[in-house]
Amino acid sequence: MTCMGNASLRLGRHELAHGRTVVVPVGEIDLATRDLLRSALEASHGDVVVDLSGVSFLDSEGIAVLIAQRKRLIASGGSLQLRDAQPAMRKVLEIAGLETLIAEERA
Repeated sequence: MTCMGNASLRLGRHELAHGRTVVVPVGEIDLATRDLLRSALEASHGDVVVDLSGVSFLDSEGIAVLIAQRKRLIASGGSLQLRDAQPAMRKVLEIAGLETLIAEERA
């Protein structure tokens, strides 16, 4: 597992079998931390799961990164799925129209 981060966001990233990657952000995803999330996702290929269980805040900057990276992954034959969003984060994702990306079961 690789870890990187700053004071308000830490990221873990690990590879699973069959080319699947799990990215685990912990903290706030906003203007100040979006580039860290973007870098972790850009380093990922194939099927990617973003575990949001440790995310306490998500704004439009973070949502934009998720959408852009989803488009990139799909264009190259991969996918992006979100899992374990806290109720407040789930509501933000639903308002943004991203509820279809939320996986119901742990991957």
